[in-house]
Amino acid sequence: MALSAEERNRGRAREGAIKTLLGGLEYARQNKVVGVLILSTAVMTIFGFPYMTLLPAIVDKTLHLAEGTNGYKQAVAIIMATNGLGAMVGALSVASLPSTVRRNRIIPYALLAFGISLFAFSLTRSLWLMSVVSAFAGAALMTTNSLANTSIQSSAPPHLRGRVMGLFVTAFMGIMPISGLAFGTLGQFIGPSNAVLIGSVCLVGWSIWLVASKALTPSEAGPVSA
Repeated sequence: MALSAEERNRGRAREGAIKTLLGGLEYARQNKVVGVLILSTAVMTIFGFPYMTLLPAIVDKTLHLAEGTNGYKQAVAIIMATNGLGAMVGALSVASLPSTVRRNRIIPYALLAFGISLFAFSLTRSLWLMSVVSAFAGAALMTTNSLANTSIQSSAPPHLRGRVMGLFVTAFMGIMPISGLAFGTLGQFIGPSNAVLIGSVCLVGWSIWLVASKALTPSEAGPVSA
């Protein structure tokens, strides 16, 4: 039975979407720096970002402020506000960097700062100290994300930039619900602060590997066509 014109168009659209996705994946596989940047973004999202998902439980279990009370609401608001302030400072800091700075070389240290901040956050039992640490965590998170974003865009060739950035967005936002669910479940068994602690150790370990291996040192290979 012959296919209608509409069915053929849908088939070509699906084939085009698959080809586009595979082209981005192939470029990320062959370009070491871009591949590691996307993988590092995924590691940051999986092991680092859930600390904000677990924040209400941390305020309840760690700071011992009962959910629904004014103290609880104020604590959550203060910690989130300081985190947002730190994120703004981190984003502005990256934007102010001169063009001569190799941004991808800063990423391992920004990610290390994020992991250390989360480690301190997981051990803190004071609202005000937790707020200060949260500001540092927000700054390190946004610095890492902004640096990775600009590094990937400047590394990918124009005809592949959209495909590669699609992978970056997936690594950052696409797996965020999955990491939140996984660490939320983990937090139920070992406590939310302990779950953040485990994530921070994984981040520190990954960032140390990035520094030691020099995995973000650009290669001399040219861009891959697709």
